[in-house]
Amino acid sequence: MPIGQDGYGGAFYGTFDGGGHTVANMIIGGDDYSSGSGSYSEGNGLFGTNYGTIKNVAVKNIEITGYRRSAGIAGYNYGTVAFCSSSTSATGRIYANGGGSDRGTGGIVGTNYGLV
Repeated sequence: MPIGQDGYGGAFYGTFDGGGHTVANMIIGGDDYSSGSGSYSEGNGLFGTNYGTIKNVAVKNIEITGYRRSAGIAGYNYGTVAFCSSSTSATGRIYANGGGSDRGTGGIVGTNYGLV
């Protein structure tokens, strides 16, 4: 489950400094995430919805499946994401299949209203 997922427990408002570390082999997804039928459908990544600051962290060999707004670092970003990187393995992916407005998929941020 993403950290600070808005539909499930609230968004992230703090400061996360990864200290240059890497999160590897992260998998977020499944039927509840990709169907848009659950609270997992909005904002998927290491962080779901970010209003704070995320910095100095990398994700690699990741697979993120969501309905809308999927990315390696933050599905939604209203805050700041700095000095972060994201990569998938040969079989990994970042995928969002949902309809409607305001959707996005990206390596770092899915939908951005802040600073990257």
